[in-house]
Amino acid sequence: MKAALALLLIASQAYACDWKLTESVDPMDDTRSCQISSGAAGISLFVTPDHVTFGTPSVYRNGTLRIRVDDNESIVFGRHRSTGAYFSGDAEPAVTALSQIMTGQRIRTVYTDYPKTFEGDAPICNLPELIRSCQAP
Repeated sequence: MKAALALLLIASQAYACDWKLTESVDPMDDTRSCQISSGAAGISLFVTPDHVTFGTPSVYRNGTLRIRVDDNESIVFGRHRSTGAYFSGDAEPAVTALSQIMTGQRIRTVYTDYPKTFEGDAPICNLPELIRSCQAP
């Protein structure tokens, strides 16, 4: 019984669509930006019309982030590309991850916040639409 309940909880975590969008407008130049986050995935995307940056709740400066979309190989955001908990959208891993997210179904994440490692698992569901709406001029 306990094992069945545990499996049910794990399965429900992978299917909860919890992407949340927070928009802001810069008062100086009217540039719109968005933060799209998911507690289940354990990551946030910071989106402007020409840039996407990946972030984690981690505060560990030399942390790492790995993202796996569907059954593709995991994408590693290494320490040399990290500034605190943010991983630049200009780097090749971010471009690859964004491309896979736009056509994928499921995202899994692993990130470090020394000394612990955290995992996330979420459906992509409405994430591509949220990203496109933030990138629209």
